This record gives sequence, structure tokens and C-alpha cells, in this order.
Amino acid sequence: MRILITGGTGFLGRALCRALLDGGHALTVLSRRPDSVRRLCGADVTPFATLEMWPSEPFDVV
Repeated sequence: MRILITGGTGFLGRALCRALLDGGHALTVLSRRPDSVRRLCGADVTPFATLEMWPSEPFDVV
């Protein structure tokens, strides 16, 4: 499933990201600090900070 998470670098968001990645989902994380998303949430996460960076493919879950 393609999932968009906002606040993925926070305390709860990091745990949620790990659980969803362990479940085999593709994650995109909206964050004010996109540079830290992969370090905090995992290397397979796609980070973005602004709507200009919005991925072109639709999400299954937000």
C-alpha cells in the first residue's frame, strides 16, 4: 500500500513508520525537516517538505 504520513519524524510518527515499513508498505513522509526523514524513519521512506515536491502517484491511505 502507498501511504502518506504527516509528522513522521515525531515520537509517534517514527514508531508508526517502522511498523508500516515492517508490514511492507511504501511510505511518503511530509515533514518540515525532510533531511532527517530517512535517518529517523528509515532509508526506504520518501521525504518531502512542500507541495511543489508532492509525488505524482496517488496514495492509498493518508
